[in-house]
Amino acid sequence: MSPTPPAAAATTPVSVTVTSSDRALLLEPDEVSFEAGVSALPTIVVDPHTTFQTFRGVGASITHSSAALINALPDAQRREVMEMLFDPEEGIGLSVLRQPIGSSDFTPTSEHFTLADSADEDPGITSFDLSPDEETVLPLLREAREINPELTIIATPWSPPAWMKTSGSLDGGRLRSDSGVPKAYARYLAMAAEAYAQAGVPIDYLTVQNEPQHDAAVGYTTSGLDPLAAAEVIRHLGPQLYLRDLDTAVLGFDHNWALHPNDTTSTDGAANDPDYARTLMAQEGLWAMDGIAFHCYYGDPSAMTDFHADHPGEDLWVTECSGSHAPGDSDAKAFHDTFTWQTRMLTVGSMRNWASGVVGWNIALDADHGPYLGGCGTCTGFLTIEGMTVTPNAEYYAFAHLSAFVDVGAVRIDSTSWGATSWDGRPMSVAFRNPDGTYALLVHNQHDDPRSVAVAFGEQVLEYELPGGGVATFTWDAAGMPQPTAPVDLAGAEVTTEPTSGSQAASSGASGMRTVTLALGRVRSVSAVSLDIGDARGSEADRWVVETSWDGQKWTEVARGEGPALRAYSAFDRTWVKYVRVSVPADSGNAWDAAEFRVFR
Repeated sequence: MSPTPPAAAATTPVSVTVTSSDRALLLEPDEVSFEAGVSALPTIVVDPHTTFQTFRGVGASITHSSAALINALPDAQRREVMEMLFDPEEGIGLSVLRQPIGSSDFTPTSEHFTLADSADEDPGITSFDLSPDEETVLPLLREAREINPELTIIATPWSPPAWMKTSGSLDGGRLRSDSGVPKAYARYLAMAAEAYAQAGVPIDYLTVQNEPQHDAAVGYTTSGLDPLAAAEVIRHLGPQLYLRDLDTAVLGFDHNWALHPNDTTSTDGAANDPDYARTLMAQEGLWAMDGIAFHCYYGDPSAMTDFHADHPGEDLWVTECSGSHAPGDSDAKAFHDTFTWQTRMLTVGSMRNWASGVVGWNIALDADHGPYLGGCGTCTGFLTIEGMTVTPNAEYYAFAHLSAFVDVGAVRIDSTSWGATSWDGRPMSVAFRNPDGTYALLVHNQHDDPRSVAVAFGEQVLEYELPGGGVATFTWDAAGMPQPTAPVDLAGAEVTTEPTSGSQAASSGASGMRTVTLALGRVRSVSAVSLDIGDARGSEADRWVVETSWDGQKWTEVARGEGPALRAYSAFDRTWVKYVRVSVPADSGNAWDAAEFRVFR
């Protein structure tokens, strides 16, 4: 006789916030509930027992161009805009800012600058001058920190002072390697961090060069810095920060997921290192470095998962990724393409690939994509500010689906995600547990048609229709809710199927199955199983039987289930076994194409 399944629990309310890529819904609130049961829809299983990286935040950059536009607003409107961006309760709660040290390509000035421009060599950095930021950027940074005390600030130079460079110019060239220059450059960066701290804006992280493999003269501040030269600067920078009693760490690299074809060769003719970040990590004496930063303009977020496998103790960041569009694109197309791309690659894709934090680019630009001095003429900001009119853009909504619901210090947890960052039209997700114990799940429908999915948390499930290209963030408090049981550690386990086909990995199933058997390798405590076929409609079994065994020969039935279901979940009395088997009866209409087989303690 089969054990009686657990009694159905009360429903659990879930808040939903939805944005559609056609702008019909913009952070639109909705409500749904978890209820006991299973669903016939593709099911996203949220597993709080499998954890990944800690969430450090998401944000943008108040460039000098952004600052000029925001500062031009009347005081009351400026405050409203700042609260809309940074307030965790009344706004979207952006919690990271990456700030240029000196000018970037986005400056309203007529010439580019650093904070220590000198016509002569100045190893003591006696020409240091913070005035370009004192009345422009710094007041806004202080205001942002007041609104959101959790704010993290990253500071990045686009170029060293011209006298330190092989070109003698802020535009192109590389840091000189001759005696004293790397140390002087480190002194300059430490002085910038100290000056900001004294101005009420402590710097949490420094990088030593924006896009160090891009050293061509392109009309704005650029500079090359190979990994060995970067390591020398960082070795000098650590003591400089320590002597100034600054709690500032260094992020290495600060360039693309993969080497861009335009950056394969430096201006001095040397080949750039396609494994820059790994080469940097191999250098000694970099005690001040506390992570690696990436940009999004070439490659794929999976590069971060590959890097994490080699260096699991390092925090990984995406520190720049601008929205953009082709000339002539309509506003509707620009919104759709930017919103879906940044969700797929950044707020979901990067977070699923070990990014602790993600930073866009300009927090505000005007309707002509500026002001800018060289560089990108089609970049977009989180906001467009034209006169007194402020319009949130796709970046604002894409990032809001994380920043407004996931708190700094949250931990990413496991969730089913079928979609790929290369776009395959399938739903993708990322989930977090906040420090207060609440949960947030972001789900993106890559397809332009509506798609319905289910979300399972333990033995409860909800169903929801996502608009085409849309994003929904689900949040709930699991206090008093039946908690999901922990999955069994499947190290050493083996999967076999009948008929034998497909993958034999312990976390994967196969196609056309009638029976899937999991040999646990040793005696384990088991109280539930799930068999997930992803979104492979047409392969749903209408009935299944769960059996357990000590020896793989004599089997005891512990549960039965009925579908059709894309995810079969069956709970039973806890038992100690070495084998678990799920079978589809011979007279059932369908065999299974299983994507994932899990057992739970």
